[in-house]
Amino acid sequence: MRLLKFSPTQIMENWPYIKECIALSLPPYVLDCQDAMIRIQEQLLVEYLECWACVNDELESLFGIVTTKIAVDDLTLTRNLLIFTITMTEEHEDNVWLEGYEYLSKYAKARNCSSIIAYTNQESVIMLARNLGGDTSWRMLQFPLLQK
Repeated sequence: MRLLKFSPTQIMENWPYIKECIALSLPPYVLDCQDAMIRIQEQLLVEYLECWACVNDELESLFGIVTTKIAVDDLTLTRNLLIFTITMTEEHEDNVWLEGYEYLSKYAKARNCSSIIAYTNQESVIMLARNLGGDTSWRMLQFPLLQK
Protein backbone atom coordinates (compact mmCIF):
# COMPACT_ATOMS: atom_id res chain seq x y z
CA MET A 1 0.00 0.00 0.00
CA ARG A 2 1.10 3.53 -0.76
CA LEU A 3 -0.44 6.85 0.02
CA LEU A 4 0.19 9.00 -3.03
CA LYS A 5 -0.48 12.74 -3.15
CA PHE A 6 -2.26 13.44 -6.42
CA SER A 7 -1.33 16.34 -8.68
CA PRO A 8 -4.08 18.44 -10.31
CA THR A 9 -3.60 16.42 -13.51
CA GLN A 10 -4.04 13.12 -11.65
CA ILE A 11 -7.12 14.55 -9.91
CA MET A 12 -8.75 15.35 -13.25
CA GLU A 13 -7.80 11.95 -14.72
CA ASN A 14 -9.45 10.21 -11.75
CA TRP A 15 -12.21 12.75 -11.01
CA PRO A 16 -15.25 10.40 -11.27
CA TYR A 17 -13.75 8.05 -8.65
CA ILE A 18 -12.50 10.90 -6.44
CA LYS A 19 -15.86 12.71 -6.63
CA GLU A 20 -17.72 9.54 -5.63
CA CYS A 21 -15.38 8.93 -2.67
CA ILE A 22 -15.66 12.52 -1.45
CA ALA A 23 -19.46 12.50 -1.76
CA LEU A 24 -19.63 9.38 0.44
CA SER A 25 -17.80 11.01 3.34
CA LEU A 26 -18.60 14.71 3.34
CA PRO A 27 -18.88 16.23 6.82
CA PRO A 28 -22.46 16.86 7.97
CA TYR A 29 -22.08 20.64 7.78
CA VAL A 30 -21.53 20.57 4.00
CA LEU A 31 -24.66 21.15 1.96
CA ASP A 32 -25.31 18.37 -0.52
CA CYS A 33 -25.40 20.27 -3.78
CA GLN A 34 -23.61 20.45 -7.11
CA ASP A 35 -22.10 23.86 -6.22
CA ALA A 36 -20.37 22.38 -3.17
CA MET A 37 -18.76 19.61 -5.23
CA ILE A 38 -17.61 22.11 -7.88
CA ARG A 39 -16.08 24.26 -5.14
CA ILE A 40 -14.32 21.19 -3.66
CA GLN A 41 -12.97 20.29 -7.11
CA GLU A 42 -11.67 23.85 -7.55
CA GLN A 43 -9.95 23.74 -4.16
CA LEU A 44 -8.31 20.42 -5.09
CA LEU A 45 -7.07 21.79 -8.41
CA VAL A 46 -5.42 24.84 -6.79
CA GLU A 47 -4.02 22.50 -4.09
CA TYR A 48 -5.71 24.31 -1.20
CA LEU A 49 -7.33 20.95 -0.47
CA GLU A 50 -4.98 18.00 -0.97
CA CYS A 51 -5.98 14.67 -2.48
CA TRP A 52 -4.26 11.44 -1.43
CA ALA A 53 -4.87 8.16 -3.19
CA CYS A 54 -4.56 4.81 -1.46
CA VAL A 55 -2.81 2.68 -4.03
CA ASN A 56 -2.52 -1.10 -4.10
CA ASP A 57 1.05 -1.66 -5.31
CA GLU A 58 0.43 -5.24 -6.43
CA LEU A 59 -2.65 -4.46 -8.52
CA GLU A 60 -1.65 -0.87 -9.33
CA SER A 61 -5.20 0.22 -8.52
CA LEU A 62 -6.88 2.76 -6.24
CA PHE A 63 -8.76 1.57 -3.18
CA GLY A 64 -9.43 4.81 -1.35
CA ILE A 65 -9.22 8.58 -1.26
CA VAL A 66 -8.25 10.93 1.57
CA THR A 67 -8.56 14.71 1.34
CA THR A 68 -6.70 16.99 3.73
CA LYS A 69 -5.87 20.62 4.32
CA ILE A 70 -3.74 22.57 6.73
CA ALA A 71 -6.26 24.14 9.10
CA VAL A 72 -5.08 27.15 11.08
CA ASP A 73 -7.13 28.18 14.10
CA ASP A 74 -7.75 31.92 13.67
CA LEU A 75 -7.61 32.67 17.38
CA THR A 76 -4.48 30.76 18.41
CA LEU A 77 -2.75 30.26 15.05
CA THR A 78 -2.44 26.56 15.87
CA ARG A 79 -1.82 24.51 12.74
CA ASN A 80 -3.39 21.07 12.30
CA LEU A 81 -3.72 18.70 9.39
CA LEU A 82 -7.47 18.31 8.89
CA ILE A 83 -8.70 15.11 7.29
CA PHE A 84 -11.67 16.52 5.39
CA THR A 85 -12.83 13.22 3.88
CA ILE A 86 -11.66 9.62 3.91
CA THR A 87 -13.21 6.77 1.95
CA MET A 88 -11.95 3.23 1.41
CA THR A 89 -13.64 1.39 -1.45
CA GLU A 90 -12.09 -2.06 -1.02
CA GLU A 91 -11.25 -4.43 1.80
CA HIS A 92 -7.79 -3.90 3.19
CA GLU A 93 -5.56 -5.03 6.00
CA ASP A 94 -5.54 -3.09 9.29
CA ASN A 95 -1.89 -2.13 8.81
CA VAL A 96 -3.01 0.15 5.95
CA TRP A 97 -4.39 2.57 8.55
CA LEU A 98 -1.14 2.57 10.51
CA GLU A 99 0.95 3.11 7.38
CA GLY A 100 -1.31 5.97 6.27
CA TYR A 101 -1.23 7.52 9.74
CA GLU A 102 2.58 7.34 9.87
CA TYR A 103 2.88 8.94 6.45
CA LEU A 104 0.40 11.74 7.18
CA SER A 105 2.07 12.34 10.57
CA LYS A 106 5.41 12.94 8.85
CA TYR A 107 3.72 15.18 6.30
CA ALA A 108 1.95 17.21 9.01
CA LYS A 109 5.07 17.50 11.16
CA ALA A 110 7.06 18.80 8.17
CA ARG A 111 4.42 21.54 7.80
CA ASN A 112 4.59 22.58 11.46
CA CYS A 113 1.25 21.06 12.43
CA SER A 114 0.57 20.09 16.04
CA SER A 115 -1.76 17.20 15.24
CA ILE A 116 -4.07 15.53 12.78
CA ILE A 117 -7.77 16.20 13.28
CA ALA A 118 -10.89 14.70 11.69
CA TYR A 119 -14.64 14.45 12.06
CA THR A 120 -16.54 11.17 11.82
CA ASN A 121 -19.64 9.38 12.98
CA GLN A 122 -18.38 5.98 11.82
CA GLU A 123 -17.78 3.74 14.83
CA SER A 124 -15.16 1.70 12.96
CA VAL A 125 -13.13 4.86 12.26
CA ILE A 126 -13.49 5.96 15.89
CA MET A 127 -12.19 2.57 17.06
CA LEU A 128 -9.25 2.81 14.64
CA ALA A 129 -8.43 6.27 15.95
CA ARG A 130 -8.45 4.92 19.52
CA ASN A 131 -6.19 2.05 18.50
CA LEU A 132 -3.76 4.56 16.98
CA GLY A 133 -3.72 6.59 20.21
CA GLY A 134 -6.17 9.25 19.09
CA ASP A 135 -8.32 11.22 21.55
CA THR A 136 -11.92 10.41 20.65
CA SER A 137 -13.54 12.04 23.67
CA TRP A 138 -14.34 15.26 21.78
CA ARG A 139 -17.46 15.43 19.62
CA MET A 140 -18.49 17.77 16.87
CA LEU A 141 -21.84 19.32 17.76
CA GLN A 142 -24.18 20.50 15.03
CA PHE A 143 -27.33 22.45 15.79
CA PRO A 144 -30.04 23.24 13.24
CA LEU A 145 -30.88 26.89 12.79
CA LEU A 146 -34.18 27.95 14.31
CA GLN A 147 -36.86 28.99 11.84
CA LYS A 148 -38.82 32.16 12.55
